[in-house]
Amino acid sequence: MINLGRYNPQSELLIGEVMTIEGYHIIVSLYPDKYRDVELASPLYISTEDCGVFALAISNITRSKYGKEFTLFRRGLGRDVEKIYPDLKTHYNYIVESLNIYYIDINGRVLRRRGCNPSPHDEVYLMHRDDFKNILSLNGFNSDVIRILAEDSPDPVLMREFLYKIKDALDEYDLNELISRLLDSLYTAGYRKLDLFIRDFREVFLDET
Repeated sequence: MINLGRYNPQSELLIGEVMTIEGYHIIVSLYPDKYRDVELASPLYISTEDCGVFALAISNITRSKYGKEFTLFRRGLGRDVEKIYPDLKTHYNYIVESLNIYYIDINGRVLRRRGCNPSPHDEVYLMHRDDFKNILSLNGFNSDVIRILAEDSPDPVLMREFLYKIKDALDEYDLNELISRLLDSLYTAGYRKLDLFIRDFREVFLDET
């Protein structure tokens, strides 16, 4: 279950709105002041009229709103450029591409399937840590999330960042069970860079560098 009461238009967790949908990929337009809050592999909650989506951020994009060429400003000004051009950041679209992972029903139950179809301008939130923890804790530890991620976006950098998100969300975990379940799911997904994943796992969870 997730706590749907956290997600409302007045919440600090609100980061943007659905822009377009391309299959299981949901493109989100961020409010400019929220752009730095969204990292690679950040868990997101997308609210629709009759269901919700648990998604993961898989890439960040910045585009000019007006199709103009990029202009350099900071040399000699540094951070003072914001004082001279206070509306500078509003000239860009801040976009996050996210991957639809799970369906969330109107009661907050997490269903391990897809099917909730958001529409343009549906609200997008950073998922609260406790809700992300609950999703990861389904059936002990829910490694199905990384399987879906690996099947769609098998980028080692994304996998590494997702490991950090797992570590930040879980209060306690059995390392042997964790790595075993993760590797099983990656093997099922046909992920081919298991050696890099094991190296990253050791660095993230065992602080080995």
